[in-house]
Amino acid sequence: MDTTSCAAVWREFFDRDEIPAACRSCGDPHVTRDGTAERSAIVRQGEATVAIDGIRLRRVQCGECDTSWRLYPPGLLPRRRYQLCVVSEAVSTYLFDPEATRPAVAEVATCAVRTVGRWFRWVAGVAEPAQLQARLVEVLDEVVVPLFPDVVIRNHAVGGLLRRAATNLVGIETLARAIGLAPPGLASLVVALVAGRDGWTTYARPAVPEFASRGLGGWSVTLTM
Repeated sequence: MDTTSCAAVWREFFDRDEIPAACRSCGDPHVTRDGTAERSAIVRQGEATVAIDGIRLRRVQCGECDTSWRLYPPGLLPRRRYQLCVVSEAVSTYLFDPEATRPAVAEVATCAVRTVGRWFRWVAGVAEPAQLQARLVEVLDEVVVPLFPDVVIRNHAVGGLLRRAATNLVGIETLARAIGLAPPGLASLVVALVAGRDGWTTYARPAVPEFASRGLGGWSVTLTM
């Protein structure tokens, strides 16, 4: 989605004023509105990286256990200002473009150079490459040649990390396309899997458990963006 469509989808989600039928913690049906909040997000629009400010989110609370949480619209990850379309573009450019440098990638992404380094580690940790390989075999119902992307290695001290990040990036993109989700796969597939899972996007624990689970062949039916 470009910036205009992102903002429109997120605004429409807020304006619908829908609340969950049950508490996400205890399952009690007595969920009520608990005010609103605002946040911003940074996304890719064509060749540019732009910020969307004033995104309104609705808060709800359980009348039984007092759990309170925010309702996130489609495509907006909790606790992550830079959305995965930006992360995917930055990481893939650095990994596969021999002319790219971290400062140049960071400038396009409008982030600090050290942030780009964190993104490499995050993508490398989001899944086990072997699990992605198994999911590809499952979804495609055929033997898949193991993924060994041709990565530009500028610093051999972190070469293993970069190769793993590249393998995950390509594997997730391939999975997303196989089940009909729009590129970049890192955004469309991961967002669909973790939508509303508040707290998942911390850098300390980036792994998505669904990549280790069987039954991914049904994703094309159950996931909508």
